[in-house]
Amino acid sequence: MRKEIGIALLGLGTVGTNVLKIIQENEAYFEEEYQIHFQVYFVYVRDVNKKRNVLLDNIIVTDDIEKISNSSVVDICIECMGGSGTEKTYDIIKGLMQKGKHLIMSSKKCLALYKNEIVS
Repeated sequence: MRKEIGIALLGLGTVGTNVLKIIQENEAYFEEEYQIHFQVYFVYVRDVNKKRNVLLDNIIVTDDIEKISNSSVVDICIECMGGSGTEKTYDIIKGLMQKGKHLIMSSKKCLALYKNEIVS
């Protein structure tokens, strides 16, 4: 039985773009090997009008984190926001955790500064 996992990417710089490309390029592999379909529903960015070098068909690009935190289709949020704006990153992930979203973090700085609040 195939399982769908809904994803929201937080950030679409170098790391976020490459995470999205890996998900897109390996879609058939994940489905064949694990019977899992990763569906990226949202990408959270600061500038929704910025040109991106990645396929964004059927993905909602937003600067409104509430759309993601209130979405019933998002199971996992992958944080790729980088080290700048660490307080904002923390506020965003804290709000997502309070809404019951699972998180994968790439920001070592945010995790180092707020590990006690994030891990507890």
